[in-house]
Amino acid sequence: VAEAPRSSAPDLSAVELAYFNTAEFRREFARSWLSRNDIEPSVTPEEVEDLRDIVDLATSGEDAKVERARKKLRRAVDRNPKSAQFTFLLGLMHFYAEEYEDAIVQFDAAIETYPNFLRAHQNKALSHFALATRPASEDDERSPEEAEAFKDAQFDAAAVSFRKQLTLGGING
Repeated sequence: VAEAPRSSAPDLSAVELAYFNTAEFRREFARSWLSRNDIEPSVTPEEVEDLRDIVDLATSGEDAKVERARKKLRRAVDRNPKSAQFTFLLGLMHFYAEEYEDAIVQFDAAIETYPNFLRAHQNKALSHFALATRPASEDDERSPEEAEAFKDAQFDAAAVSFRKQLTLGGING
């Protein structure tokens, strides 16, 4: 039996991966919701009230409120699909729920509207990285070679987004 080629991607320990579920990571991630107008789209007056409610609900730590925030945010995106802030926040909601593919779609929508949206590039990179480092599920029907190619593609996509983040002046992880 031939062995699948080894990835050049780093193997992260359970401890290293567990960082993404710590209170510190969640606190810093929530802090990333604050707008930085020098490299991000400004918030319109129409968006302000919705965003206050959404952020309050989403950062409450209560599952029912977080779900209400997600629904309210989805409605806001449906009303204004070109809002880079709304699509970015919806991407964060997907990221928190470990729905990385959906997060990437929303970060791409934010970047399409506002190409220099640093945090959208950063969080898109983190989503690709999470996909690359997520253990395969039991129902994954990919061959070992396909699974390895998927991981490599996710690492490559993460690198592209991290490079863009750096060119925009972002240096924090």
